[in-house]
This record gives sequence, structure tokens and C-alpha cells, in this order.
Amino acid sequence: MNYRGWAHYVGTKRTIERGSEDNSPRRHAVVFNPARLEFIWRPNPWSPQPTLVYSILSFLNTTKYPMSLQYLLMTIGPALVFLALTEGVENRGIAGIILTFGSVLFFFYIVHIYLIHFLSLVTIVISGRSWTDYIITAEAYLNQITPDFGYPLYVVYLVWALVLVIMYPLCKWYRAYKKSHPENRLLAYI
Repeated sequence: MNYRGWAHYVGTKRTIERGSEDNSPRRHAVVFNPARLEFIWRPNPWSPQPTLVYSILSFLNTTKYPMSLQYLLMTIGPALVFLALTEGVENRGIAGIILTFGSVLFFFYIVHIYLIHFLSLVTIVISGRSWTDYIITAEAYLNQITPDFGYPLYVVYLVWALVLVIMYPLCKWYRAYKKSHPENRLLAYI
């Protein structure tokens, strides 16, 4: 078992908990760059490459599993800096939309999975296939029955935007419902 990864997790969790006390979330991004440049906290050391693009990609190529301190600093750090900088933003415009989604994350997560599956089934039926084609078995994969299965990347982005547009009113309603029923403690988790 990788106890070092758990130590990174516990330390990061404690730093996040203390973040409001001493503004420490800003330190994460500041710590990542020197930690990566100094080739410390292995297992995936950074090394200069022949071109600038490859050097940047090598710099950002951290190890997610087993959990590494560099990965935590690279992913959670900028998010915490963003949160620290936008803490006093009013609930209007883009900030209001982000706050709406952010206050009902678990609700968004559960509902969007069912919405995406429903949209994919509708898309499959509209394209002239049977809904059972959506169930990809090992046999279908090995026999390459579905080589033309899927859509171009721009369609994926359009579906992503559509899901966000559909989810926003639902999340806004659920956020208002959550605020109007503080006696129901279970809503705090959903």
C-alpha cells in the first residue's frame, strides 16, 4: 500500500480546511512549480525535451496513481487559488451560474448521468440503430461491429453545452428548494 499517497491526501485535506484561516490555498500553485523543477517528489520526474511544447507536456505529466503530491498541487492548487480570488464575487452573471452549479454538485452529477444516457439512447434511435446497439459487449468490440459508432468532437461539445443548458434550470430550482428547506439536513449532502 502506498502510505505516501495517503499522507499527501491528508495533508492536502488539512490545508483546504485551514484555507479560510490564513489564505493558504494560494500557496499550492506557488509550491508546484519549484517542486516540479527541482525533480523532487518522484515517481515521474520532469526532464527537458527537444522542443518547448514537449518540455511543457513533460512538465505537466504528473502521476495520478499512485497519488502524488505534484498531481495534487497541479490540480487542486489552481482551483483553490481561483476560489480564493472569487470568494467575494456577487451572485450575478457568470459567477451566479458557477455558484448555482457549485452549490448543488451532487444533484448535478446524478441527474446529468441519466440525462446523458437518455440523450445517447435518443440519438442512437434517431440515427437508425437499435437501442440495444448502445450495449457494447466484448464480442462486438473484438469483432469490430461498431467501428463507425460515435460522433465527431464538435458534436460532443454541442451535446456538452446542451446538457449544461438543460441542467441549469434544474440546478437553479434545486438550489432554491435546498435553501427554502433548511430543516431537511439530508439536502445539505445532495
